[in-house]
Amino acid sequence: MLIVASLAAAKALSVGAGWCKQAKLRRHKTLMGSEWQTNRSLPLIDRQLKRSTRNATKVQVFIARKLAEVCRQVVRTHAFEYLLLQVIQSGVRKRGSRSYITKPEVVL
Repeated sequence: MLIVASLAAAKALSVGAGWCKQAKLRRHKTLMGSEWQTNRSLPLIDRQLKRSTRNATKVQVFIARKLAEVCRQVVRTHAFEYLLLQVIQSGVRKRGSRSYITKPEVVL
């Protein structure tokens, strides 16, 4: 009887662990984006850009497609997140340094 209970408990633990792992992977996929999200269309913008680039050569289209693939891969990294954070911090620092009065005030 003890062996059956132990086996049932072990099976329940393994099923629970598998479920937790799947939930973690789903959450990670949602946060990091998935393939269907990268091919999302914005109809109005897509039509306008397609019209403005209709004279592009095959080489230009190929280069743009490959460059977009590389950019998508780079954007999904932690390094890109840290780069954006650094840009935001430097912008805040620059704005903060401009906040003091640079011209002397003359009071009569």
